[in-house]
Amino acid sequence: MKDETRLSIAANIERYGYHAVVVAGGATPRWVYTIGLCETVGVELLFAGGVYYLKDEVLELMEQVSKSSFDDAECSQAQRIASLGVEVVKVDAGWSERLLLGVQGYYGTMKPALQIVPLNYRTIDTPRADLPFSRETAGGFRWLDEPWPYDIPSKSEAMVDIGIAFGHPATYAARWEEDYWEIFSVPQSEIDREQARLMPLGVLLTSDPTLEEVVTLSVEGTSARAPGHGWIAGGRESSS
Repeated sequence: MKDETRLSIAANIERYGYHAVVVAGGATPRWVYTIGLCETVGVELLFAGGVYYLKDEVLELMEQVSKSSFDDAECSQAQRIASLGVEVVKVDAGWSERLLLGVQGYYGTMKPALQIVPLNYRTIDTPRADLPFSRETAGGFRWLDEPWPYDIPSKSEAMVDIGIAFGHPATYAARWEEDYWEIFSVPQSEIDREQARLMPLGVLLTSDPTLEEVVTLSVEGTSARAPGHGWIAGGRESSS
């Protein structure tokens, strides 16, 4: 870790009680974690995925959770914080090694961490970080370990409606750039634009492998399907 980075982290810990790290971009979901909270609370905090929440909302939620009390800093059972609509659970070492690199870099050793998990707004990019990291449990984070297998940029993204983020099946897809798609589960006229989200295509593909057909669309190409049916290239979205 560079000296200037270490000094910046130390200054934030002294001023705010911790330093927040936001990691975004690429094939994996966004994640946010603390460095330094362990000095007062005994653990660091991790918020992985959770695309329903905008970045500033995640940071505010993390601040509120940091002020909450925990029965056991090494908790193996999830602890609910009903007032915030989340639960916290101990992060498995395999996840910490991959996602909390700044903690290791700053302290020279890993610290225990708790994952913040939304109770009512858990989206498909939110992993079970309390379980050992594996292909089966990693979801969109599998690309931290695995080579990118698709003939598109790994940083490819898709604008989705909030239903897609919660796992609703896609019915319409369009590719507008080499690395940008739109994928919807409802007609565009029904989409609340304030709740549309930009998600890594790598996350969507791990959640719904049938979207692999959408990867092959040419730029400005479209595809559509009825629920439970296959994709039809050149298809248009259905109207409500």
